[in-house]
Amino acid sequence: CYALDVYNSDDVFTSTKLSNDNGYIIYNNGNDKILVDYKGLETDLTLPSYITKINDYAFYNCYGLTSVIIPDSVTSIGDSVFFECTSLTSITIPDSVTAIGDNFIANCNNIEFNVVNQLQYLGNANNPCIYLAGTPYSNITTATIENGCKFIADNVFLFRDSLTSVTIPDSVISIGSYAFSNCSSLTSITSPDSVTFISNIAFYHCNNLKKVTCPAQVLTAIPESNLQQVVITSGDIPSKALYGAHQLTSVTITDNVTSIGDYAFYCCSSLTNITIPDSVTSIGNCTFYGCRSLTSITIPYSVTTIGGWTFYDCYNLTSITLPDNVTSIGDWAFYCCTGL
Repeated sequence: CYALDVYNSDDVFTSTKLSNDNGYIIYNNGNDKILVDYKGLETDLTLPSYITKINDYAFYNCYGLTSVIIPDSVTSIGDSVFFECTSLTSITIPDSVTAIGDNFIANCNNIEFNVVNQLQYLGNANNPCIYLAGTPYSNITTATIENGCKFIADNVFLFRDSLTSVTIPDSVISIGSYAFSNCSSLTSITSPDSVTFISNIAFYHCNNLKKVTCPAQVLTAIPESNLQQVVITSGDIPSKALYGAHQLTSVTITDNVTSIGDYAFYCCSSLTNITIPDSVTSIGNCTFYGCRSLTSITIPYSVTTIGGWTFYDCYNLTSITLPDNVTSIGDWAFYCCTGL
């Protein structure tokens, strides 16, 4: 059994905290009845209705287990509970469960499970609620993360090769490391403005990602290699946000964006046009450096400063409109703009 707290008391040898109920090894801790192991031989299980928690690794290596129904009495499920349950095809999780540990169905490639939308965490208090009712987890193509979930934790969709699109609800505020890493079929993602933190490797090796709608801070985690279309919904566009996105052809910036950082669109050589909204007040250094397909641009009245080397080597740029509000243009801003 996976270790729980060790109790050091006078009656530890005379009053055991463990019991065996038809193969269910139960750890009795006051009102908590924690399932710590299963020694039975049944393969289709409906867990006892008095269980309140399922401990880490409770069904570890139960190779013959095929289905599990968890009762309403259970409030939390630990880490790796069904790890290596390779015959498991179905889990039903009730709305009483509010937390599920990391890797709870790791290596269960045939699993179908039902998760109700009250679930807030899938992972160690930092993971998302995922609604995948009746869908083999290993073969999902579309993931819907239920509204109300706050965190998408590390590795949640790691190596889900069949996943093509993800929609993240407004409730999510954090996306962890490798959350969507190596999802080689993922082509589009929509992320809400509520996301305040995202790991810079959340979408590591998602090299077929072509369309992204997201706040500016999410761009730091998006691989630029094959991006073609981006809609930036809010925030300040950070430095090197889309640095070297050679296939990028379309960028839409909404009125919630106030600044564009240094090198933001550096060498986006396929970008032909971009509209900068009136909310933007500054454009950084080298922002459009090497955007050789850019033919025209209008700087809004709100902009007061244009950094150095901003349009350096944009040799297809034929026209630009500068408003009266611009008071500063940096060095070499239009150097090598031979078509201007």
